[in-house]
Amino acid sequence: MVAFRKRLDVKFLIAANELYLETVAATPKHKDDKQPNSKDIDEDFNLGTAILDATCSPSNIEYPQDFTLLNTAREKLEEIIDYFHKFYHPWKKPRTYRRVAQKEYLKLAKTKQKTQKAIRSTIRKQLGHVARDLRYIDEYMVAGYVLPKKYIDNYLTIIELYRQQKYMFDNKTHKVENRIVSINQPYIRPIVCGKVKMPVEFGAKYDVSIDEKRSRPS
Repeated sequence: MVAFRKRLDVKFLIAANELYLETVAATPKHKDDKQPNSKDIDEDFNLGTAILDATCSPSNIEYPQDFTLLNTAREKLEEIIDYFHKFYHPWKKPRTYRRVAQKEYLKLAKTKQKTQKAIRSTIRKQLGHVARDLRYIDEYMVAGYVLPKKYIDNYLTIIELYRQQKYMFDNKTHKVENRIVSINQPYIRPIVCGKVKMPVEFGAKYDVSIDEKRSRPS
């Protein structure tokens, strides 16, 4: 069923849902009801009750921390550099300092009490590693080497992630428009839901309306 479901795109699912709602739109009680003319409707006339709600479809992702996102971006960039070196051999493999970068990341990740100073220091170092790897990849592509299709989406996402993280680091803020919280799922957004145990959820936001006891997502 999972393999079958993957073959259905979003447009098809929306069309199928609309077809279902049209088929069973009216309950037997209201089957022959007709909508009154808007000109004849009195101000106190009640057409019914509309129930609207906005909710979030949670996604199973790791809690997005800035230094963790940058470390993941660095690892993916290093994977791209390894690909270029393995299949093209244009020149000597550039130094990525991956062991040093990994050691810097783990030093903070394994610390229970993370100070603001330590976090900013690690973010600054990871930004440097990501920027250097992006330059290496740019040099490969300028030389005429093609980036494989499987890496294109992640590469473009990392460029935007670096821009956002650099902006937040330079301006000492944690807010930026369309903030990326997952490299593999860049469309996911943090949504403040106001719950005590989970004040912020990460996923796709959608609206739901109730019509004749049937839900209609949008």
